[in-house]
Amino acid sequence: MLNPNDNISFAKWLDSQAEALGLLAIASLRLDSPALAELAKQRYQPEILGGMPNYVLRDQPVKANPASFVPWAKSALVAIGSFRELPAAPTLQSFKLAETGSPVSGLLAGYDLKLDYHIFSRKAMGFLGEALAALAGRELRVESLCDATPIPERLLAIVSGLGYVGLHRCLLPQCSRDGVFICSLL
Repeated sequence: MLNPNDNISFAKWLDSQAEALGLLAIASLRLDSPALAELAKQRYQPEILGGMPNYVLRDQPVKANPASFVPWAKSALVAIGSFRELPAAPTLQSFKLAETGSPVSGLLAGYDLKLDYHIFSRKAMGFLGEALAALAGRELRVESLCDATPIPERLLAIVSGLGYVGLHRCLLPQCSRDGVFICSLL
């Protein structure tokens, strides 16, 4: 059995899980990390958020202190996946693209032909949670996230070392030039 306290072996295990699940990378992060607390405080100060939509202001306390949303969670596994590498959407497998020169040619976005990343992420994080429980040799309480909570997943990805934010405020991953989605397991 792998010792989760052995950082090198655990990192290799995470790499193998990312490959098996079709993700670009998975990293771990303690939710009580000083780096996370400092960056969250800097980015989500109420005075910086002035003039923002109400939902942003409402979620500010959680964004400024992500661990407050899930006090039972001690750490997070943060994963990134490539939009380009998502599997085809099952409902569109029989879909035929319009012939070139047709009036509707090119009116369908490329991502419409792929499985929704929220569905893919939930499934992948479910499998990762089961694998982690098997690794720990006990049942674990886990929750998977993908755009559905006030927890700033982009911030988790930055602090865990998966990438940095570009001028356009998107995550730029260290390992790929593809557009990426972020999901996490607490």
